[in-house]
Amino acid sequence: MSEVTVHVRDGVVTMEGTVNDRRSKYDIEDIAASVFGVNDVINHIHVHRYGMLASE
Repeated sequence: MSEVTVHVRDGVVTMEGTVNDRRSKYDIEDIAASVFGVNDVINHIHVHRYGMLASE
């Protein structure tokens, strides 16, 4: 499961959350960077590693 939150202020996009794989992490970053008016992307997305959570 992936869960990402996005905040935008003054052309800077900050992303936080968790995704299932590295490709998703960087695909999301590329999409955000391609949006008109975006000057910078701060990517705080983490890749979920299965078995790392206490609930698994």
